[in-house]
Amino acid sequence: MLLSPDPSSMRTRLRRFWQRSPCTVLFLGICLLWLEFALVSLPDYGLTWDEPWELLYGDRLLHFLWSWDWSCFDFTTARLESYHAPQQPDLFRAVNMFADNDLRRAPYLIWPLPSLLAALSHGLFSVAIPLLPGIEAYHLAPVIGGLLTIVVCWYFTRQLFGSFTACVAALFLALSPRWFAHSHFNHKDVWTTFFFTWSGFRLLQLILAQKRPSVKTAAVTGGILGLGLACKPNLLFLGPVLLPVVIADLLASDSRLRSWGWRYSLTMVMILGLCSMIGMLLFWPLLLRNFPDNLIAYGMSIWERGHTSGGLSFASHWRALYLFWATQPPFSLLAMVAAIPMCWRMLRLRRQLRLPALFVLSWFTVTLLRVSLPGARDFDGIRHWLEILPAAAILGGLGIDYLFLWMWRFKSRLARPVSSRVSLLIAFFLCLAGLLPTAVYAWRIHPHQIVYFNKVSGGIHWAAKHF
Repeated sequence: MLLSPDPSSMRTRLRRFWQRSPCTVLFLGICLLWLEFALVSLPDYGLTWDEPWELLYGDRLLHFLWSWDWSCFDFTTARLESYHAPQQPDLFRAVNMFADNDLRRAPYLIWPLPSLLAALSHGLFSVAIPLLPGIEAYHLAPVIGGLLTIVVCWYFTRQLFGSFTACVAALFLALSPRWFAHSHFNHKDVWTTFFFTWSGFRLLQLILAQKRPSVKTAAVTGGILGLGLACKPNLLFLGPVLLPVVIADLLASDSRLRSWGWRYSLTMVMILGLCSMIGMLLFWPLLLRNFPDNLIAYGMSIWERGHTSGGLSFASHWRALYLFWATQPPFSLLAMVAAIPMCWRMLRLRRQLRLPALFVLSWFTVTLLRVSLPGARDFDGIRHWLEILPAAAILGGLGIDYLFLWMWRFKSRLARPVSSRVSLLIAFFLCLAGLLPTAVYAWRIHPHQIVYFNKVSGGIHWAAKHF
């Protein structure tokens, strides 16, 4: 007689898992709900004006990597876009509608990895397995990137600051209207944020490690860092972000970097740089086609893309700070204010908490300063510096953690003490209630969360008159 599974034992295992890791259960619920709403709302997002040539480039790049046929990069013909897929958009015709586009000027300047991931998603879920129409299959890639960023943000925050802070940080990032909207169509910046978050935390872990990193670890980290550079050069700013952390570690009495020795540290930096260059060029054949001219031209274009000579008509040193303040949910801003005393306490504590707190503060500050320099190219709101959102979410999680630690002092005065698990649920759902008005408002203006401006700054109507 076959033994059937005992349902009581399954319930017991689930109960034990909930008692042992309640924050993990809440985080899994956040991810499942976020993914469900993202997939349901996929049909509401169409192609943006500059998206067709990026997707066309991704399709050609995917064909090239499969066939190694350089004629795939002949953008004057439309011989590769005729997929037998449901509702396939005519990308070649859409590209030809714009006389001035990147494919006509310099296709080797298009960042390849986001376009390649979108083409791969389209090939899997629209061509090979016809589950989604053409545009939705392309947009599934940034949805996956958005979910992975939430997971990475939660994973590293849990290791550094605790489960509750990580759970609240994931909640803040998941319910950010701008993040939810951009995760449907913004291929470059969503994947850039994912690699920025992973690489930043991974490099911080190497500094905090008890032993020197191996050559293999440095090579793998550099390779993934290079994949991020193939999305956008924003990851170059990880250097200024980590600089205060490195200086603080060198000044500490128990410095890990000094124990490595300067020769070993220099070797690790060289391996990181070399492997990141290899990782960047791995999926960028057009950059090597006319070597080194195309590579030099790309290096020159980085400054031109990120800087406008003479500045913009609305140039202001405070504009980036205003844009961040105006595009965040008010409850998240309150939580970030509460994070100030928490970070101050951490900066005065032991090394394992001081350096992570300094890293998150530097991450947030450097990103704001980068787009506040005179002549900095800042347009489309916060689209080009989405990597600030995970840092803001972590600061919000630290702020909520501090508030509830302060409120826990009154817990012992209760006639009937509350269990830690019930206290956790109360704290989590209070945060959820604080974000609920923003979520409802964002759903009302769906799918236009990309232009979300909070009520504190006057809302969308005020922004429409000034931008």
